[in-house]
Amino acid sequence: ASEQRFRNILDNVPIGVVYTDLAGRVIQANPRFCELTGYSETELAALAPAELTHAEDLADDETLTAQLVRGEIPMYRRHKRCTTKSGEVVQVRATVTLLRDSNNEPWRIVGVVETSPSTFVSRKQSMPARRPRRRTGPRATSSRA
Repeated sequence: ASEQRFRNILDNVPIGVVYTDLAGRVIQANPRFCELTGYSETELAALAPAELTHAEDLADDETLTAQLVRGEIPMYRRHKRCTTKSGEVVQVRATVTLLRDSNNEPWRIVGVVETSPSTFVSRKQSMPARRPRRRTGPRATSSRA
């Protein structure tokens, strides 16, 4: 029952969640992460981390992940760029943490990925400007009695 409850939450949250091995290979991804990347969960499992992360962000990701696995940092949060299946570059905010096994050894990595606020700004800036409304009749006035 708790597994089903967890899966229900994972499947319905409005943020991407990805579960990887220590090398960054996808084990499980929720529907929002799949939507964000354009890949199915099966396709994601076949990809190397370098295929999802923008080339200019890859070295930082590798450094932070190595620090995470070595126990030097408990988690990290950063803005980065992801490359989607269609080749589009998407700005995201990623929060990444380490899961440990029953012997307290590094076991899996969990990433929570949200589209970055700057993504929305750039989309908004690319939209045509709205024209101000023209008033066609006398202004409505209110009076208090």
